[in-house]
Amino acid sequence: MAITHSNMAVRSPKASPGDPPPKYGHIHRTSADPVDYECDPFLRETRAYRRLQEHGLCKEGHVPDFYGSIENIQQMTKGWEQHLKPLFKRPLPDSAKINAVLIEYVPNLGPFNMSAYSSQRAEQLRTSMRKMHQAGVYHGDVHRRNLLVSKNTGRVLWIGFNASITFPLSNKTKSSDTEMQKLMKRVTQRLAQSLVELAEDRKLG
Repeated sequence: MAITHSNMAVRSPKASPGDPPPKYGHIHRTSADPVDYECDPFLRETRAYRRLQEHGLCKEGHVPDFYGSIENIQQMTKGWEQHLKPLFKRPLPDSAKINAVLIEYVPNLGPFNMSAYSSQRAEQLRTSMRKMHQAGVYHGDVHRRNLLVSKNTGRVLWIGFNASITFPLSNKTKSSDTEMQKLMKRVTQRLAQSLVELAEDRKLG
């Protein structure tokens, strides 16, 4: 099991008059945020993993299996100093409580880079994205750091769903559906461009 994310982050939005001020460890919605956009990265990630699990993407291996989440972890909890505290790059207030997403630990993972590229793996990534979109999940952060390959099995994984949007699949409004289609088209084009660049780099050696 791997702990992939906590929500101890500071969000500094362009606030409108009347919006609550951002506080350490809390994420506030502003009037500029789309209706379907969850502002808290912890909730974005847990909602995405739950939806992907419901639609079989965890079982099929497109993303790590999802084991659930833990909220309000206290720093006095047994194992904090040894296992959790090292995950944070900056000191935390003593009163801070941590939220965590629990996902499958996949050993011997490496980046999806030039040396890991193959046309078969590229097609796996396209298939995974297509299935994510069918499940109503927009990744939101399509960068190579969120694409991993198992050196043991060749399995290709998507991670990093803390910037995702999980759209409703029923009772959709026209504006919500339009926004979803627009975002998913954009991210599909971004993935295609990244794969083209990797393929060209591979040819050049």
